[in-house]
Amino acid sequence: MHRKILVTFCATLIAAFAARASTTISVPNTFVAGTPAKAADVNANFTAIVNAINAVMPPIVEDRAGHVVGPYLSFSNPLEGGTNVEGVIIRNSTASFVVQVDNTGFVSGGSLAYTTSDCTGTAYVLSGPRTLTLLPFAMVLNNTAYVVQWSATTSVSVVSETNIVNGNPQCSPVTPTNTSAAPVVATVDLSKLGFVPPFSVR
Repeated sequence: MHRKILVTFCATLIAAFAARASTTISVPNTFVAGTPAKAADVNANFTAIVNAINAVMPPIVEDRAGHVVGPYLSFSNPLEGGTNVEGVIIRNSTASFVVQVDNTGFVSGGSLAYTTSDCTGTAYVLSGPRTLTLLPFAMVLNNTAYVVQWSATTSVSVVSETNIVNGNPQCSPVTPTNTSAAPVVATVDLSKLGFVPPFSVR
């Protein structure tokens, strides 16, 4: 009975991964009904599957304790003027998003727009092409990730914005600007995720 379960499980893993990765996986051993499956042969097949998965998986960002922060990305961030940055995909119970990282941890950057003169109240994003719709970019200020909500766009009259200057957020007045598509942002407290720098890629 256990032999049948192992063989079925192994075959299911191979089929599921091959369908997802659009790649061919070769295993060293084929099992025939009525023939005993040796542990070494089953383990060899599992090893082949693990090696195939590792070959197509993206690099992973880890913190100082070896905790997985998320998949590593190198991308052009439209919210940073198209600058090439290093990032990580963060997933928690409320949101999935991309934030910029380096070896010191999450990187503060970007700008947020407001309809108030003192950068308080609802935050908006003024510019940046909508190139990533399924997984939004997020800007980080003081360990808070501001996650763009493309589904919640509105026209607003912006009178101030927050920018990062020498690593610190600064509020500046701007000439009132009517923006036809200003996405609202949601906030995620990155400090509560428990990751401790330095970060590294594995």
